[in-house]
Amino acid sequence: MKRFAIAAAVMAMAVVSAAAPARAESVITAELNASSIKLGATAYVEGDVSTDSGITDVVLQRSVDGAWSDRGGAEVDTTGHFAITLKPSSAGSYLLRVRSSGGAAVSNQLRLNVAPARVTISIALSASSVKTATLVNVRGVLTPKDATTRMVLQRKVDGRWGDRASGPVDRTNGAYRISFRPSQVGTYMLRVRTGGGSTWTRAVVVTVTAPAPSRPPKPTSPPPSPCHPSYTGACVPYASDVDCAGGSGDGPAYVQGPVYVVGPDVYDLDRDGDGVACEN
Repeated sequence: MKRFAIAAAVMAMAVVSAAAPARAESVITAELNASSIKLGATAYVEGDVSTDSGITDVVLQRSVDGAWSDRGGAEVDTTGHFAITLKPSSAGSYLLRVRSSGGAAVSNQLRLNVAPARVTISIALSASSVKTATLVNVRGVLTPKDATTRMVLQRKVDGRWGDRASGPVDRTNGAYRISFRPSQVGTYMLRVRTGGGSTWTRAVVVTVTAPAPSRPPKPTSPPPSPCHPSYTGACVPYASDVDCAGGSGDGPAYVQGPVYVVGPDVYDLDRDGDGVACEN
C-alpha cells in the first residue's frame, strides 16, 4: 500500500510538470535614454533582439486610449541591437513598447514623460517716439520657433490688456513682425503674446505726439508792373525815354494820353506843369 502511494505521487508530479509550460524569455528588450524630456527634444529607444529570433526589423509603438499604434521603426543590426528616435509632438505621458515587424514579439513597456518647452519671446520697436499715423514695426523672435504660428500685439488701456493686431511667425527661424499706426496722442504700453496667450513679452512704451501744424504758404509777391508809378491814366512804360504818341518826340517809347503825373515827371511829359500830359 505504501509503495502504491509513493508511485501515485511520483506520477502526479510528472503530470503537473508536463502540463506547466516552460517560462519563455523575452526576445526583445528596450530602454529609454531618458525618462523625462522637454517638448521639442528627441528621445532614443534602444534595445536588443535575441540573435536566434530571426527578427530583422522592429517597430516602436505608443499606447493611446488603450490601443497600440506604430510610431517609427528601425533595422536590427548583426549583433541584435536597434535604436529608434522619437520626437514627441505634444507634452504628456507616453507609454511605449517595441514590437517585431511581424508583431509576434513585443518588448517590455516604457514610460516617457514630456514636459512643455519653455517659451521665450523677444521684442523690439522700430521707434519709441512717433507722430500719429506713423507706421510702427514691432519685431522679435519666438523660441522655440514652432511654439505657435501667430503672435498678437496688445495694448494696455485702463489697466486691461487688449488685442490690437497680429502677425505670422516665420517657421524657419521664429521671427515675427507686427505693424500698426497709432491714431491718438498719448503713451502706448505694448506687449506681444503667443497665439494661445500662455506667454507674453515684457512691456514696451511708444510715445505718440501730434504732427507739427502745417505752415501757411508764403504770400507770393505780385509780378513787377511794367508801368512807371509816376504816371496813371495810361501805362507809361519803363524806357530810356518816353514821348507822347503823335508828338514830335523820337521815343523810343510812346504813350497815348491823357496821362496824369502823380510823381516825378521823369520823362518830362507834362510840359506845361498842370499835372496832365499828352492831352492831345
